[in-house]
Amino acid sequence: MEQNNPINFNNPKKNNSKWVVGMFVALLAALLLSSMAGETIKSLFNSLLSGITPVLIAAVISFLFLKPMKFLEDKMMKNLFVGNTKANKYKRAISLAILYTVTIGVIVLLIALAIPSIIGLVQQFADQTQLAALMENLKEVIITVLQFFGMPLDDAVNNATALIATLTEYIDTIINSITLEGIFGLVSPIFSIFMGVLISFLLLKDKELIAKTARRYTYAYYPR
Repeated sequence: MEQNNPINFNNPKKNNSKWVVGMFVALLAALLLSSMAGETIKSLFNSLLSGITPVLIAAVISFLFLKPMKFLEDKMMKNLFVGNTKANKYKRAISLAILYTVTIGVIVLLIALAIPSIIGLVQQFADQTQLAALMENLKEVIITVLQFFGMPLDDAVNNATALIATLTEYIDTIINSITLEGIFGLVSPIFSIFMGVLISFLLLKDKELIAKTARRYTYAYYPR
């Protein structure tokens, strides 16, 4: 008697890797098709992508945090809450709190360390006097390098001057483009990241319930 082979849920690593590869290939194909399509389809795809960006971020965070969460629950907190009927919930809450607190703390620390350097660099570029001195020093370096490779002095000076003029114009364009509208444009990515973190927290918190519900709906519509 022929038996139907049900979906194998006993090998989560294999299933997870297939899902990750499948999602990556599908997203790559969608990006390729959108680049080849017309402006209308491309606009619709970009709108759809911006709408599902928090979900994609949540999926990535959940995938990265899954093993550390299980390690904290099964190894680090193995002997905690013994005999308590809500031990699993308490372990899950503590492990997620540790993971998100450490991750957010590292990100905040990196930003705090990077901001002074970025502000100093922007101020240096914004100050025309310092920018001119910096460009003049860079010009001398370029002339020296060109001469080292055998270029005559006059040609080296002319090429270095043209290159510095182009670079200065490019920097001025970037500085002038930093407007209030551009700053507010950062709100959307920050909101997407915040929503992605929140969704990932909910996915990890109730992952067993979500998986159980998904299997029930799958079996209900596709029993084979």
